[in-house]
Amino acid sequence: MFFSPTIQSLLNSGHFVHLLCLSNGNFNGLGKTRSLELFNSCEALGIPLRNVYLFNHSDLQDHPEHPWKLKNVEKIILPVMYYLQPHLVITFDNYGVSGHSNHISIHDALQSLSNKGILPNNLRAFHLKSSSIFRKYVSILDLPLTILTSQYLSVVSPWGLLKGWWAMLNHWSQFVWFRALYIVFSRYMLINTLEEILPQDISMSSTDDEEEQNLPNKLKVADRRTKMRRGKGSSRVE
Repeated sequence: MFFSPTIQSLLNSGHFVHLLCLSNGNFNGLGKTRSLELFNSCEALGIPLRNVYLFNHSDLQDHPEHPWKLKNVEKIILPVMYYLQPHLVITFDNYGVSGHSNHISIHDALQSLSNKGILPNNLRAFHLKSSSIFRKYVSILDLPLTILTSQYLSVVSPWGLLKGWWAMLNHWSQFVWFRALYIVFSRYMLINTLEEILPQDISMSSTDDEEEQNLPNKLKVADRRTKMRRGKGSSRVE
């Protein structure tokens, strides 16, 4: 819904793209339906289904007003990153585009891992920058200001816009009247602006510090074993 320009830009440049979703969207009891819609949407954008990872954890249930505990998010995303060894990870910022508490929790967990210095080597993390309500719904009219003020941005072609529309239409269970307006007017169908997530100097609690610092070593050992089993030519996230 929000990342279509970035996903298409990466795919068109020949990069491998993997998508990690931490919830099946069961807030309204439609988890199975929305899971299928997610796979259909990814396929419409060109992401191979084998590269889509969908979790349905009891502690990470979809709710727009119930934040997830950071440790629960970290326990999922950190092993996945060590397994895939990506060069680039992109998520939401600290407003989550729409203010959704689960979006914000994912950002906060990735920021926390960055602060602790336990992300995989050579990985750069970025977040999708949220815009004001006015800029959010002026579509391509926001492009000149975006070009002047943004270092990292993706813009889709007219064909890419149609592909993004088709991907959105695959989320039929969520397609209420205001999402039709979103498709037509939202800048996120056309433009993505990214900002890099850099470590912040925030002290960690001594209780969790040793456990978190030892985690990367455990994951690296597991990753080496995985690579030995998989051999050469494994996919990477770019």
